[in-house]
Amino acid sequence: APFPHYLILDAGEETTVTGISLYQSRESGYRARMYRLYTSEDGKSWKSRKSGSFANANSPEVDFGMEITSRYFKLDILSSYGGDVLAINEVTFVCPYNLKKMMNGASEIINNADRLGGYRSEDL
Repeated sequence: APFPHYLILDAGEETTVTGISLYQSRESGYRARMYRLYTSEDGKSWKSRKSGSFANANSPEVDFGMEITSRYFKLDILSSYGGDVLAINEVTFVCPYNLKKMMNGASEIINNADRLGGYRSEDL
């Protein structure tokens, strides 16, 4: 199919991202080249937020140089390093480090370990 190829991510809640990385084909002709990132609050009306290019590499990463916060993200791949075919295995949105969220998640696991079939919190 002709470009653009796209994917839409519903993060489930407002999420902040600072970049994106791909794991894609080892064959140069099937790799993403130019992209445009959009955001939306409703998954229907889209606002262009960032555009650029991926390096011609198996695992390129792009740092947006800013934080972008939204619930919905749409990634348009506008071109490749070859024809109209892409081979992308993984797309990862890079998020800023959030110690409070990590600590809350760890506490939740520890406090519910006995219910989850692990160690009881008093044994830790």
